[in-house]
Amino acid sequence: MYRVKKDNLKKQIENSKGNLPIDDKVLLDNEFVRQEMESQWENTTDVFGALPDDKQEIWQRISEKIFPQKLHKIPAFIKLYSAAASLLLLIAVGALFLQRNNPEESIVYIVCTGNQDKNILTLDDGTKIKLGAGSRLTYPDKFPSDKRAVELDGQAFFDVAKDAEKPFSVKTGDVVVTAVGTSFEVFLDRRNNTVETILLTGEIKVEYQHRTETVYPDQKLTVSLSTGEVNVQVENADKYSAWRNYNGLDFTNEKLSVIIPRLEYWYGCRIAYDSESILDERFTFKVKNESLDRILDLMYQTAFIRYKKDEENSVYCLYINK
Repeated sequence: MYRVKKDNLKKQIENSKGNLPIDDKVLLDNEFVRQEMESQWENTTDVFGALPDDKQEIWQRISEKIFPQKLHKIPAFIKLYSAAASLLLLIAVGALFLQRNNPEESIVYIVCTGNQDKNILTLDDGTKIKLGAGSRLTYPDKFPSDKRAVELDGQAFFDVAKDAEKPFSVKTGDVVVTAVGTSFEVFLDRRNNTVETILLTGEIKVEYQHRTETVYPDQKLTVSLSTGEVNVQVENADKYSAWRNYNGLDFTNEKLSVIIPRLEYWYGCRIAYDSESILDERFTFKVKNESLDRILDLMYQTAFIRYKKDEENSVYCLYINK
């Protein structure tokens, strides 16, 4: 029988806070949630064990302690795609916290992807979304009658179901991208504090600081969240967003200025460089299961770009060595 000491499990939960895909660790830092979790721990024995057949019984005991009503009546729930957030007790207490604070709200899902991971979603209206690595999408279980709105932190490709009466909007940072029935990519570049959107089909409107721009197929619009500057340029949208059709990253003759932010999302690391000129170097390659070290080694073989890592191996610094 598998046994875990209660104190050790507490420590594991505390240590996992930094990896939880929830803004500002809101659940673990909330006093109500903390009290509920501590209460549950105090009511457990010093050690516990369970065979597979005991899982339902364990969940039943936890739910009876935490939920005052049947589970199917809870109006808000967080759906998290992350191993760190899969702790049963945390999810249960988090759901109760959301219920008490938003009693009138409909069900809201938060889907998160980890490093070197993607997710494919189909929303209530038929819209299909491909969520890139290290990203988070927030959306309702059912859209209201007048609009379709989601929130994105990271990268996603949207194939929006047509509905002229209910525009579809994506909010990321302070930028809102609105469509009726189109296909486009949205990318929040945290490194450069910009939002990019590129259109494959149809037409979209981009709103930022009381300014609205219309984007047409094979156009990429970039908004600087720092300066408010808006730039529109011509791009091959099909190639630019080729990653949507590949279980990894896909770059075709792309500049490092575009590649680096996406590698950072994919590998969950920081990539620095010693000169702006390095960003003009172009590469064509695909990434699936390869390590970042392997990718950078290949860059050196074709463009004399070397790299070094900091003492903690968390920051890669690129430089040209000819």
